[in-house]
Amino acid sequence: ILATRYIIQQGVQWKVGNGQSIDIWNDDWGPQQLQKRHGSRDIARVDELIDTERGHWNLPVLNEVFTRNSVDAICAINLPNVDTHDSLVWKYTSSGQVSVRSAYHLAFRIFTESWLHNDFPLPPELRVFAALLFSI
Repeated sequence: ILATRYIIQQGVQWKVGNGQSIDIWNDDWGPQQLQKRHGSRDIARVDELIDTERGHWNLPVLNEVFTRNSVDAICAINLPNVDTHDSLVWKYTSSGQVSVRSAYHLAFRIFTESWLHNDFPLPPELRVFAALLFSI
């Protein structure tokens, strides 16, 4: 089970609810390459980007903190309900639920990309898991 930890970490992302659990800069929650404006205020969590009274993204804050492309990418994310907690979902299925098939495909992609680039940054326990998995 521990050997699959790396695969799970690569396959999950946050689905925004109230934004209180999501670190803007370190968690996978949507936009990949957020660009911060120079000299803007420091913010840490996604909830600081949400207008909780209206249940929408807080455009004045977004425009102050991020570049236009980043603002557009963030605004493309639907906010289902700001009273809902954030949740982790599997990003490789439309349902957000992990499946053995999608986890296998992700593991295979990680393994083959690492193998092709000869950099093989896989943790030792994942190398053992991958060797066993792909010998089937």
